[in-house]
Amino acid sequence: MSRIFEALRRSLESGGDAGLANPPERRPGPLEPQTPEVRARGFEGVETVSCRVRPEGRIVSCGSNHDLGAEKFRLLCYRLNQMRRRRALSRVTVTSCIPKEGKTVTAVNLAVSLARSFARVALVDADLRQPGISEVLGLGARPGMGEFLEGRIELEKALCRVEPLGLHYLGAGKSSGNPFELLQSARMRELIQRMTPAFDWIIFDSPPLVPFADAHSLGVLTDTVLLVVRPGYTPRDILRRTLAGLEGIDIAGMVWNASEDLRHDRYYYRSYEQKLPDKNELTRLLPESGGEDQ
Repeated sequence: MSRIFEALRRSLESGGDAGLANPPERRPGPLEPQTPEVRARGFEGVETVSCRVRPEGRIVSCGSNHDLGAEKFRLLCYRLNQMRRRRALSRVTVTSCIPKEGKTVTAVNLAVSLARSFARVALVDADLRQPGISEVLGLGARPGMGEFLEGRIELEKALCRVEPLGLHYLGAGKSSGNPFELLQSARMRELIQRMTPAFDWIIFDSPPLVPFADAHSLGVLTDTVLLVVRPGYTPRDILRRTLAGLEGIDIAGMVWNASEDLRHDRYYYRSYEQKLPDKNELTRLLPESGGEDQ
């Protein structure tokens, strides 16, 4: 195991950062529900649903403390918590340049990992165009964000608590309006205002930045943007143009996702790097290529 993971483990065992995950002995087991005291303030009475957590599935953050996939997401949580010590940070938009870069799986595992540190966490599927979180969680269709933004349902009816993951979930639901306009509506601002004091972390999964403007709108409403990039798949010129188009929006950094195999630890150990540099350093993370971009 690399020195950085050993240092992180020592930090956890010694108590670590106040915002960091609790020491290993306090973490719940792979399928252990969270305790009642971490329920969101103001949303204690929402419906509780159960999701299917399969060993071969894409929710790797439920693995044991020695699972390499879970370890990687704990490291990502650690770095976000380090940022949180320096400034207000609780609302994170997870997006990508183009489709199929792994943003949804990243958003789910990040939220699960944060919830396992006994934090109040909400996972929001803000991709009203092609939602995917319900499939990853193994949940059926249910009312969600779309119905709330169109005024057809109250937030308490759209939100649910997911066990055994110990987090709250607001699905995309169904909407008939323009997604970009809905995300800019007064109801969206109301959603942000009500959920922010109730949760320690709110993770939003958004559509890709190309060709939609939805993620840009969410980036303005949230505290920061986490950009998922897949080397060898994401064209470098598109990544550069995407970063230039996010001028004025805070970017926490990039999740370096370089493999198509989401089921095995080697995916995370060999090919998955979370990098959270200063915004000016983002372009240095672009992979060098001897040939043309794909």
